[in-house]
This record gives sequence, structure tokens and C-alpha cells, in this order.
Amino acid sequence: MKKAQLAIYAIIGMIVIIAAGITVYTFNEKTEDELPSLASNTDSELGKFVQSCLEPAVMHGVEILRLRGGHIELPANVPTFEYFDPNKFSVQRVDGSLKVVDDGAPVKVPYWVTDSQIFVPTLEHMESQLETYVEEEVVNCIDDFNFFRSQHYEVENELPIVNVNMDETVVVSLDYPITLTREEEIVSESEWAYQLRIDLAKPRAFMELFAASQESNAMLEQRTLKLLSVNEGIHPDALPPKGKSDTNMDCSMVSWKLDEVKTHFQEIIMNNLAAMKVKGSEFDPIEAAQSQQMVDSLLLGSGNTDVNNLEISYLYYPQFGMDFDIFPKRGNDILPDKRSQLGIPGIAQICILDYTFKYFVRYPILMEVTIKGADRLNAVDKTIAFNDGFTFRVPILVVIYGNQPREFIPLPRFEVNNAAVQNVLSQFGNTNSFETFFCDDKNSGEITVIAADAESSTRLDDASVYYQCGSNENNCGLGTITNGELKTNMPMCENGLLTIKNSEYANFNTILTTDEQDKSVTFFLHKLREMDVEILKVSTSDLVNAFRTGTSTFTPKPLTDKESAHITIEGLEQPLIAYPDSNITKLSPGNFIAHINLIGDVDAQFESADTGDITNIKKTSLGETVVPFTINTGDLNGKKKIIFLAIQDKTVEEIEDAEDFNIKTFSRADGLVDVYLHNGEQLDYFDIVRQGLEESEYQNIRFRSEDYKSLLKPRLE
Repeated sequence: MKKAQLAIYAIIGMIVIIAAGITVYTFNEKTEDELPSLASNTDSELGKFVQSCLEPAVMHGVEILRLRGGHIELPANVPTFEYFDPNKFSVQRVDGSLKVVDDGAPVKVPYWVTDSQIFVPTLEHMESQLETYVEEEVVNCIDDFNFFRSQHYEVENELPIVNVNMDETVVVSLDYPITLTREEEIVSESEWAYQLRIDLAKPRAFMELFAASQESNAMLEQRTLKLLSVNEGIHPDALPPKGKSDTNMDCSMVSWKLDEVKTHFQEIIMNNLAAMKVKGSEFDPIEAAQSQQMVDSLLLGSGNTDVNNLEISYLYYPQFGMDFDIFPKRGNDILPDKRSQLGIPGIAQICILDYTFKYFVRYPILMEVTIKGADRLNAVDKTIAFNDGFTFRVPILVVIYGNQPREFIPLPRFEVNNAAVQNVLSQFGNTNSFETFFCDDKNSGEITVIAADAESSTRLDDASVYYQCGSNENNCGLGTITNGELKTNMPMCENGLLTIKNSEYANFNTILTTDEQDKSVTFFLHKLREMDVEILKVSTSDLVNAFRTGTSTFTPKPLTDKESAHITIEGLEQPLIAYPDSNITKLSPGNFIAHINLIGDVDAQFESADTGDITNIKKTSLGETVVPFTINTGDLNGKKKIIFLAIQDKTVEEIEDAEDFNIKTFSRADGLVDVYLHNGEQLDYFDIVRQGLEESEYQNIRFRSEDYKSLLKPRLE
């Protein structure tokens, strides 16, 4: 720090001898006008002595309040956030008392807003903390007046009383009647004061209002969801969408890696929070190269609170950490749900892909408010940089459960200005973007959800819980199971769907009716086991013969180099396996349905009869299979592979042009196999129509997945 920027305290020449050694104090000179309207005598040795103890105590106390977000002693049972102060200051206990040191260690600061509660220190709390700290520090520094007793003074004193006022400036007054007597000499002092030009009340008032906006409208969560919406899309460089769909003819799809999406999301949050500013505060206008509208939407109102001379920033860096997850997912892969396929004459197939993902996010931000024109302290060097700015920081936790913000519960011992809650609704310009108000009314009795391992009966350490009533829009993130249970209130619903998710266990879904009664419910989850996947094919003719004769005489064959398959397993987050590129899955005991689409590599063109546009087709469906199957408890023990059997209607070699896409279409995506036998040949419905065959000329064989599931039952090895 440059000397020209500092007001160096004048050395008053007193060497204070204490038990720990010799400490030299230096302070800035003050006039009577600069001090509050209290009698303050620093001319006597006693006056200088007490003042030399008061001033560093105030400086350290105010700096600790700054570094710890309005606290000196960390409150019990309040989560803390750690960050590194830009000036490398931290708070450490030195010789039994808290001091500001420049060791570069992280600073612990209590959260003002957590995942469920608000901890806002009142101005009175901050004043009381500083009063207690200064009183203890002054008493320790005076050391029972041993400095004067060693010079044969007799000392009479009352208990010190410290009063702090933080209205516009920090004024600390010390009422401490002291009398020194030595022979005929009598020295008496009783009042001291110290003032810092720092208006702590102003930034605290705005920060309280901001915390109130979190309670009333989850403002940071709403903006996080807005950033998700702006940056989502069905593209590998975009974020996975919260709710979109896509269709194509070859079932090609976009996929993401969870860790890569997390990194991308962190960059989006970091860059956009830097652009979030408050109207009326000190900041340079921000112009965006592309979306000025998005930047403008990050400009906040001030809630009719005076923010003049305040520089307000919202900071997030990846090193702050982030809990991040997306459902559904397959391990580290984020894949869409292939919901259905429809065969349409003239088109080989249409795949409908559902890109609907739930985000579960927890990340901290630092709200940083700098009082422009205030004095900046350096308690370590005992210097003041006048008008250089005083920076106050508090952490806020942003939490999203399944694309929805969570609720806040203010604690009574740290008040929130309730009037500010109503004021902020209109002033901050927030609109409630909840898809539904169902999740707002959590008015059931307290429900304890307990989750345990189905085999060992031990409770799970972690799981996400949400509750759905009717429409998927009424899907509420309830929170996280910790140490096996979650206590929460839920929306009232008859036969709602409770879902428990843990990445190591199969999704658990059950019907739960909520009412005004308290209740405890225990659920057992099955652990997922990693299995190799193999797909073999069975021709439709072999399957029809086996169905007609009631015997399984066919021999499944492996896929060729020009064949692949997509498998979607219902009952297991519907993960999509693109075989043979993907050949691993995770299974658990349960009831499942495997949807298998056998795909062939082709090279053909399709010309639209309406527009004449040419579509190049590289892949087409060779057969559809729907196989219900059950895995019982114990079936997976010692098994390493699951083998699926896929129906093959036709081969790649039988497809020469676009018209051949529709030949031999026997199997359908709904599990129906529909075959017409004519003179020993298998025909499909369109062959019958084209050839004009009468009903007496053919035999129709129709059966569904329930009829052939025993023939195509997956095998465990």
C-alpha cells in the first residue's frame, strides 16, 4: 500500500509494557471536532494509555465484523462458507483473543441464506458483538493497570461500559472511571471515544432487503432458472433442456456428459452473475455484444433502499464448489427418453425423443458491497486509508430442487424486516416463474420419509425426494434425505407419487396420500448392479414358428457390422443403450420393459411427393421388440451379463431403395407382431393390400409382447 494513500498515525511515544512483551501502538491524530460529543482527554498518560488500547480493539473488531459478515463470534449451528480475502486477511485466535492477521488463510463467514433458513444479523446484534469484543480487548490490554502499578500508582476503577452506535458512522464510546494516586499526584479519567467514517448500517440494510427477496421470491433461484432457459437446447454445446422434444427417422440423439455440463453451467453462472447489478448503485453500464435484453434483465431494483455510493457485486467462482446433478441420467451420461416410434407409410419410422431433465443444484455466491468514500482499515498495520472504500461480504446459498426453488424459514433470533418482504416484491422486478402453485402449499402434517437398502436394511446416507400429484407440472422437489430420513411437510394430495432418487440405487416410486396427520413411512431401495449387455437377433419367421408350435427352436444370432440397436428400459429411469457402442447397464431387482429397435445401416434417398425435396437416409428400422421382464431378488447374484433378444423383420441386404423401407414391416413399437401367411410366404398388411388378396387366401397371425415375452425373455449369465 502506497504511503501517499495512508494516514500514518502519529507516534505518541508511549511504550506499553505488558506481560507478553513490548507493544508499540501508533495512531492518527484527531482533533476534538473529529471525536463524538464526549469529553475525551488524551493529554494525560492515563488518557493516552487507555486510548492506545481502545483504538486497536475497535479496528480489529470492525474488521472482524466485516470479514465475518456481521459477526465477531461465529454463531452456533449456522453453516459457514470459506473464502480467501483479496488482501490475504483472516481471523485467528491469538493469545486467546480474536485478531485480524495477514496469513492468507481462508475466512469463515456464516451464511446469511442457506438451503432452508435465513440468518440476518440485526444492526443491534452487530453493535452488541462489537461492544463485548472491545470491552474484553480493552480489559486485556490494560492488564489490571500493571504498567502504572509498577510506577507505584494506586489504582481505583469501576467496570468499563462500552457503547457502540453504527448510525452513519461507527462511534465507540468507553465509560471507564479510573483514578491513579501516587503521593500528592491524582489523575482521573472516565470517558474515551473513537470514531470511524464507515456507515455499516447502509449496506446491512440493503443486504437485509436482498435476503428478504430470497425469502419472498427466491430471486437468485429464479434468475438461475432463467439462465438455464436461455442456455438450454438440443445441442451438445447447450445445456440439457428442462423440457423439449425432437423427432427424426434414424433415432439419432444428442447426449451430454454430466461433468462437462456442470463445468459449462459454472461458467454461465460466473459470467452472468458478474453482470448482475442494482439500479442506483455505483457501476459502469454494461453493453452486451449479443443479448442486451439478457443483461438488462439482470439489473435489479433497489427496493426503495438508498444504494447511492454503494458498489454491489455478486460473485461466483468454480473454486467455490457446486453440488450438481441432473435426472434422468445414465451414470455420467445424460440421454433423452425415446418415448415412442410410429411407422408411417412412405416413411421408415419416426422417433420421438423426450429431452426433459430435472436439475438439482446447490452453489454459494458472495454478495459484496463496497461503501464508496468510507475509510478502509488495516488492523494488522494499524493504518487507515481514508475514502478508499470499505467492503462487506456475505454468502448466500442458491438451491434448486428438480427445477424448482426451495423455501426459506427465517430463524427468530436473527430478524428479517417483514415490511421489506412486501416492498421487495414490486421493487426488485421479479415475476414468479413457478410452473404451478401446487408446490407452494406444503400444508400436510410432518412426514418422515425413511429410505433404506433393501438387502441390508441399512439407511441411505443421501437421496433426493420429490412428490407429484397428477400432472407432471405438479412435481415438487422436497429436499434431500440425510442419515436415512427427511422430515418435511408436503402438498395435500390423494394418491400422489413419491419418488426417491439415489445414483447408486434404482429409482423408487410409490403411491402416498398426504393429509393433516403426521406420519412416518419407510421405503426399501434396490441397489444397482453393473452388467454387460449383449444383443442377439431372432428372425420374425423363427418367432412366428415358435409361437405357433409353442416351442423355442430358434437359435439367436449376433448382429452384423451393419446392424446396431437402441434399447430403452422402462423402470430404470428409461436409460437408452446404443448398442454396440454402449454395452453396459445397471440393473436391480424389479419389473421392467425393454424396448428394442434393431437398426440397419443403409444408403438410400427418399423424394417427397409434395415438394420434391430429397432426404438422404442412412439408417432404418429392421424390427421392433417390446419385452416385459422381471428380475427377482437374488437373480443378479454372481451374474455379469444380460442378453437381450431383438426381432428382425428384414435384413440390410433386402433394402435397395426407399421403397424397400416398408417391406416386411411385421413388428411394431407397441409390441404387436402382425404377420400374414400366403403360400408359405410371410407378408405384411401392405402386401395384402397391394396384391388384392382375399381373406380366404391368407392366414393372419397376430400376437403381442405379453404372448412372446417368455420366448424372448432376457437371459442372465
